[in-house]
Amino acid sequence: MTWLCLLQNRMIRSGLGRGLSVLSRNSLSIRSYHLYASGLGCHGALGDGITTEVTEENSPLRVESVKELDIVSADCGWGHSAVVTYDGNLYAFGRTHDMRNTVKVGRLWNKNPLLAKLMVNFGAFLSVDEPLPRHIEILDENHNRKTIAGVRCSAGTTAAITDDGQVCMFGSNRYGQCGIGNLDSFVWQPTQLKNVNESIVDVALGFQHGLALSRNGEVYVWGKGERGQLGNGITLEDKVQVRETPEKLSKDYFENEKVISVGAGFNSSLVLTENG
Repeated sequence: MTWLCLLQNRMIRSGLGRGLSVLSRNSLSIRSYHLYASGLGCHGALGDGITTEVTEENSPLRVESVKELDIVSADCGWGHSAVVTYDGNLYAFGRTHDMRNTVKVGRLWNKNPLLAKLMVNFGAFLSVDEPLPRHIEILDENHNRKTIAGVRCSAGTTAAITDDGQVCMFGSNRYGQCGIGNLDSFVWQPTQLKNVNESIVDVALGFQHGLALSRNGEVYVWGKGERGQLGNGITLEDKVQVRETPEKLSKDYFENEKVISVGAGFNSSLVLTENG
């Protein structure tokens, strides 16, 4: 499990990553934070430029590779991490697309570290390996750079939220977890979330599904849903168990209350309404 918190130890986010990331106030800047990380870093997810493990028993280590960036937001996936800077740039590091090999290596690490190290390279051709932060440029239809306001990471999937409320997805997509209208195994270039025509203020990513919250309190879901994680009635008995594009959930599910927050677990989802 991954935790992001401020210097005052107030938890601000939990995720699916195998490790710990901490944002602490940058004393030289009133607008940004330092980034600290620990945990399993065999795919470069710690941004340290190497593929070694920093165990959870050790104190978090500052990520030196991003110390020159004015970081205001960060999130961790299973084998990769991402940060957003004050000027709206997105950087990612680790294995951004390969989910299956990341899961196998994580499970094997405690049982047979040597074999796990050998497996690190398996699946690399199916992903983008970046042991150091790489700038991810997202352009609009006129080839102008989009300003990124937030980022969410999951198992080989990343969602970038722009300052104008759009969501751009990239990564693993075998079960439609990128929500772009197809089931291509991978989405290499950041692609805008389909079927959403209103401003999005937050995104939550589960193992192979996602949720988006609009400024008006509407909830959209997409991806794999055979365990009920989409909240739209899909079960294992349904012939079609995925949603390639986001589906807006009826407000009847929430007793017509406005939703103010969304969250996602491994195969679960939750929403918080304004009346609690």
